[in-house]
Amino acid sequence: MIYKLFIEINMKRKTILIVLLTFWINFVFTQENNIGGIIYGQNYAFIVTAPVGWIMDSESLSRQGIFGLFYEEGKIFGAQNNTPIIYIVTFTLNNSSDDELIKFAQEDINGYIMNGAKTERIDKRYKKSDTLYLTYNVNLPNGRFETFVFTRYNNNCLIIILNANNNAQRNELLPKLEEVINSISFMDKN
Repeated sequence: MIYKLFIEINMKRKTILIVLLTFWINFVFTQENNIGGIIYGQNYAFIVTAPVGWIMDSESLSRQGIFGLFYEEGKIFGAQNNTPIIYIVTFTLNNSSDDELIKFAQEDINGYIMNGAKTERIDKRYKKSDTLYLTYNVNLPNGRFETFVFTRYNNNCLIIILNANNNAQRNELLPKLEEVINSISFMDKN
C-alpha cells in the first residue's frame, strides 16, 4: 500500500515536471524565434540576432525576399506606420573579391544618387575588422534616412540597412545596426 502510494506520488511529480518542462521549452523556443534566426541563400547561410529590445521578423517582407527584418519589440511593422527598421538584403556578386564588392556598392549608391538621394561615405569599423565593410548614410528624397552597410561572404553581398524617420533617430539607432552586424555568423551550407 505504501509502495503504491509512493509510486502514485512520483508519477504526479513526473507529470508536473514534464508539464513544466514543456512550458519552459515552448517559452524558450518562442523567444528564440523572435530574437534571431538563420538566413539561407543559394550557397550560404548565416545566423543573425536582433538587437537588444528588438525582434526579428522573417514573415512580413518574405515576399520581397527579405527574411531578416528587425524592429523594436512591441512596435508594429507596416507600410502605414513610421516604425524604424533594420533589414538585410543579399545579392550575388560576379566574383569573390573585395574589388567586386566595392564596385557593386558604388553602383548601388550611384543609383540612389541618380534618383535624388544625398549620400555620404562613413569610415566605420565593426567587430570583425578583417572583413571589408562599406558604410553610407543615405538621405532619401521621400524624407527617410538610411544607413547602408555592404559586406561580403564569398561571392555574396549582404546589405544591412537601417531605415529611420529622421537624422537624429538614425544616429540614435546606429548602435542597434552595429549589434545586428556584429551578430552575423556565416556557416557553410551543406
